[in-house]
Amino acid sequence: MPLVDCGSLGLRHARSSASQFLLIIIVFLAALALSGCGGNAPQNGAANPEKIASDSSECQVVKHALGETEICEQPQRVVALDPHTLDLLLSLDLQPIGYAETRYVASENLGGSIKQVPYLGKYLESSLTHVGTRQQPSLETILRLNPDLILKNYGADQSLYTRLSQIAPTLLFRDGSNNYQWQQGIRTIAQVTNREQRAQQVIKQHNQRIARARSELKSLTRGSEILLLAMSGLDRIEVFTGETFAGDLLRNLGFKLVTPEGIQANSREIPISLETLPQLHADRMIVMASGNSRVKQIEKVWQQNPILRSQPAFQAGQVYFVDYQLWSRIGGPIASKLMIEQIRSFLLESN
Repeated sequence: MPLVDCGSLGLRHARSSASQFLLIIIVFLAALALSGCGGNAPQNGAANPEKIASDSSECQVVKHALGETEICEQPQRVVALDPHTLDLLLSLDLQPIGYAETRYVASENLGGSIKQVPYLGKYLESSLTHVGTRQQPSLETILRLNPDLILKNYGADQSLYTRLSQIAPTLLFRDGSNNYQWQQGIRTIAQVTNREQRAQQVIKQHNQRIARARSELKSLTRGSEILLLAMSGLDRIEVFTGETFAGDLLRNLGFKLVTPEGIQANSREIPISLETLPQLHADRMIVMASGNSRVKQIEKVWQQNPILRSQPAFQAGQVYFVDYQLWSRIGGPIASKLMIEQIRSFLLESN
């Protein structure tokens, strides 16, 4: 990446180590911010008192999961470091320039263009630059994009947050564990991007969609119980409660969720053994193919395993197989819309 030449910087003599190279770049950017020769180099308002003093009328302090970030002027070049924040941005009709996926579906084309983003790709107007995985984003790739805002769900430690903040103002959100949390996140993004009216519209449409589907499904949910499972194989089975994004959505649609007895309050995912499953009686089951597994693989496991095959819900054709990527990893208004469409297809259109 060509950098602004503010004198002989000697970067060509830097060691080949990637971490040392990144450190030199960060120090260089900090020096530019202080000396005023940085041109269009990305800056974190919280680390630049002169910027705050001169443009205080255009700055706002935003509280988030790891503290407060000051943002001056409306961001134009945004990087989304997970599917959740990409969902929120696209719902607000904002197109990011960079994107990091979960490691289970991430492209290997680091620094290249991607548009085939699972479930969200059709909402993209152009390709995004792949900046690594949600767990390990490439700081060098992000730096080359010269962003003015970085967004990530709350999965980063203080060290990663600090390094990201050296590149551009960074906001960390709680993930979309339920409707309240993603609605808080979308309001925050709308606040700094001047999309408040659009955020209100997104939330209103979501609530209307929930109410409509709840009414349509009322005859099926009344007195009926449903079990929500995540499976990556026979050795890893989890029961999802109403504290999860998918469980909260099902509960809002009128379903009663089945969970093991004696669980602690606010429990989210509860590991169970295969032998325990028959003790959880449910009229219907939704099974999320998690980890590296695919929906067809988990469906085949159910067809071949005698314990799973003997479940009354399976014998009645009331076990539905879905993708964990959509049902748990994204957690935003677009995801909930697509999930509701699947539920309607399973329960209404197939009957």
